[in-house]
Amino acid sequence: MYGVDLANIKQLVAIKEGKQLVRNHQKDKLSAKINAILRENGMWQISKVISSHNHELEPSMSRFMVAHRSLNMDMKRRLEDCETSLKRKRRLRLGDGDLEAISKLYEDFNDVVSFDTTYLVNRYKLPFATIVGVNHHGQSILLGCALISHEDLNTFKWLFMTWLEVMGDVHPNSILTDQCESMRKAIREVMPNTRHRFCLWHILCKEPEKFRGVIDNDSACLEFKAVIYDSLTIEMFERNWNEFVVKHGLERNEWLSKLYVDREYWVPIYLNHTFWAGMVSTQRSESMHAYFDGYVNSMSTRKQFVEQ
Repeated sequence: MYGVDLANIKQLVAIKEGKQLVRNHQKDKLSAKINAILRENGMWQISKVISSHNHELEPSMSRFMVAHRSLNMDMKRRLEDCETSLKRKRRLRLGDGDLEAISKLYEDFNDVVSFDTTYLVNRYKLPFATIVGVNHHGQSILLGCALISHEDLNTFKWLFMTWLEVMGDVHPNSILTDQCESMRKAIREVMPNTRHRFCLWHILCKEPEKFRGVIDNDSACLEFKAVIYDSLTIEMFERNWNEFVVKHGLERNEWLSKLYVDREYWVPIYLNHTFWAGMVSTQRSESMHAYFDGYVNSMSTRKQFVEQ
C-alpha cells in the first residue's frame, strides 16, 4: 500500500529512514504491529501487518480513540464542512425517491424561484431548464429541472404545469426569468397570480450594443443605469426616462421602446414591494450549473445525461 498518511499510523509504528522499527501495543507483550518501509521514490510501503489481539472497529466507540481526542479546531471545522457539503449534495440529487424530498423543500420555500434555460443550449442545442429557490440560510436549492426540445409557449406551459403538479399545485409568489415572450405568456396562463420579473443583468448586458449609435456611448450607459437604480418613485422614473431618451435622441430606439412597455417586469421601483430574496437576476440558476458540470460534459449522450 502506497501513499499512507504517516499521521494515521504513528501511534503504532516508529519509523527511521532505511530501517524497520516496531512499537509494541503493550509494553511487555507483542499484540498488534505494523512494519513500514521508506522506498526510494519517497513513498511509504506497509510491508507487514500483525493483527493478533486486535479488535474490529466499532464506529460508536470511535470517540474513545486517541486520535479523536486530539483533533484540533481546524480539523473539526473541516469535518463539519464535509458533512454539510455531503448533505447539500444529497438534497440536490434527483434520483429515485427524491421528488418527495424536493416537494417538502418547496413547501417551505415557495416565495420566489428562478427559472433559467441557458445551460447546455450552446453545446447540445437542447436547453436544460432549472428551477432554483432560496432557503432560510440564503442558500440556493434545486427545486426541479427538465430537458426540453423547444423554447416555445406550449413547451413552457407543459413544463410549468407538470412541475406544479409535482409540487402539490402550490404556485410560487414570484418568479425570475430572462426576457422571453414565450416564458411570459406561459407564466401568465399557468401561474396568473405569480409576480413575474425579468433578469436585470441580461437587460443591462445589451446596453453597449443597443446604444452603439449614441455619440457618447459610455456616458449614455452610465446615465441609463442611474435612471434605473436612482429613481425613488414611479413618477421620478417616468421623468428621468423621458429626459434620457430625448437627450440622446433615442425616441425611435425599438429596444428602449419595448423595455418601456415592459417596465413593470424589470424596473426596480415597480417591483420593490414584492419579496425577491435579494434577487434581481437569474444568477442563482446560472451558479447552479456548476453542480451539473460535475456529472455531464459536451460528449454525454442524452441517455447518459438523463441517467446522470
